[in-house]
Amino acid sequence: SLSDNSATLLVSDLPSNQPGLFFYGPNEVNVPFGDGNRCVGGGLTRLNPAIFADPAGDAQRDLDFTVIPLSSASAGDTIRIQCWYRDPAAQLSGFNLSDALSVVLCP
Repeated sequence: SLSDNSATLLVSDLPSNQPGLFFYGPNEVNVPFGDGNRCVGGGLTRLNPAIFADPAGDAQRDLDFTVIPLSSASAGDTIRIQCWYRDPAAQLSGFNLSDALSVVLCP
């Protein structure tokens, strides 16, 4: 809910103590990227600051819909969110992506 302004993104199974970034966009895509697939398309916006996975591989980011870039979101908008993260053990690129999440914003 935009008016509650209390959403938190959680991601798990990341490599321990590695950095990552959540990013979002309006479209659903399926594009090979790094050692995974980018599922978020359109005008991509990253959410700063970077996150760091804890020793268990978990990370989270609170969302604040009162500040840029999320302050431009409106009730009824659908946003797709994904996490990019460093993965030193990745087979080719050294980075990977989480599964994506599609969210319809409520008033």
